Amino acid sequence: MKTIEEQDHYQVLEVPYSARLEDIKRAYPMIRAAYEDGSLATYSLFDSGESASIRDRIDLAYRVLTDVEARRAYDAELGLDAFDFESGGAVAADVEPTPHAAAASGAGIDVRPAIDALDELAETEDARGRDWDGTRLRGARGRFAARRGGAVPDVPGLAGTPYWTSRDVFEMESLPASIVIVGGGYVGCELAQFFHGVGVETTVVQRGDGLLQAEDEDVRRVFTEAFTARVPTRLATDLLRVEHDGARFAVDVRSADGEATLRAERLLLATGRVPNTHAIGIETSGVELDPDGHVRVDAHLRTTADRVWALGDVASGPQFTHTAAWAARYLERVLLDGESAPLDYGPVPHAVFSRPEVAGVGETEQALRARGAAYHAASLPYTTAAKGRAVKEEHGLCKVLVGADGALLGVHIVGHDASVLIHQAIMAMRWKPHIDALTEVMYIHPALPEVLRNTARKAASLLAG
Repeated sequence: MKTIEEQDHYQVLEVPYSARLEDIKRAYPMIRAAYEDGSLATYSLFDSGESASIRDRIDLAYRVLTDVEARRAYDAELGLDAFDFESGGAVAADVEPTPHAAAASGAGIDVRPAIDALDELAETEDARGRDWDGTRLRGARGRFAARRGGAVPDVPGLAGTPYWTSRDVFEMESLPASIVIVGGGYVGCELAQFFHGVGVETTVVQRGDGLLQAEDEDVRRVFTEAFTARVPTRLATDLLRVEHDGARFAVDVRSADGEATLRAERLLLATGRVPNTHAIGIETSGVELDPDGHVRVDAHLRTTADRVWALGDVASGPQFTHTAAWAARYLERVLLDGESAPLDYGPVPHAVFSRPEVAGVGETEQALRARGAAYHAASLPYTTAAKGRAVKEEHGLCKVLVGADGALLGVHIVGHDASVLIHQAIMAMRWKPHIDALTEVMYIHPALPEVLRNTARKAASLLAG
């Protein structure tokens, strides 16, 4: 039996909660084999919010590994000889099921705890010839996984202070009395909504003149107006310097109105995220990065290194949890079922869970204008529908963009349940990307989707002339 230090390769085996029972059965013998030869680096289970029945199945699989009697019963069910995990093998780290591990781990983003458990081997041993295989399915194959971290701006005085990034928020043990949030993008606005909503004195500092800069211009305008009316926000404001006296932050800022100092118990940086590919010795692996540090992948999620795939935030491509989950399901089919077709994301939607909610799919009006496309834009407030008036959504807006031929190019919504309403547009753009897919169907009255119907009808009328 080789010790961990003597191993020439490691297996990182993970079973997400999205796995089916038959997947668990297929993975279990591999877990046994990797443990027996001392190459099992980690066995991970993650809660990705699937149904309780699936969670129960994975919990059973975990108990199989930790409970002798349950494991013997499972061995017998699978027709395997009995195997005692306690009698040998080398395990560098066990990552047990945790509710908050889902988004990163289920999307193939974070196996760093396991690699860290190998002490300095993760940083140095690959250059000496160690083989980091990743998940072993149908032979030795690899899956690249690394966490994305918060981008930290270069601001005088910031280094060495206990500032937060979004990751730290989910590890806090108590609420601060006050917080300054730097950044007005998706993460900044969502977390600002949370802290403001639970009574924390919250101030947002945004360098641009509006929030959610990536959104459609009309949605961005409506959201900025609604959000800043509730949450203290400083737009078009630069961060000058940061100080921390051991208890509170002093954040110096500058805008057209002059300089000011904001004081708060906590400082949260929501100024973007970067892949932590610099921290895992990837330069020795043959895996190429793009200029932003993301792993280059092709249409099959293959990296430039043989038998290594990458997905999730660390890889080039859409940067959402749901796109990472979609890619993970695709890679499962590639590795387990021999899928040969390229990955097809279809129309990629997004949502911002703030107040008001924002959701969109397809191109924005400014993107269409920039590429010189022929299009029509129709917008209507929520109050054009009975349910929109009933929910008293003063800042609700629906916008539909169509091509000259009636093609559905984009739908963007800000307001109550925007993340729910957008799904009808996603389906339409996936299967029948024409304005008729939204106008020539029956809607329940009074229901909020009538907001989308009314806007789509307006867009169709613009086509008719």
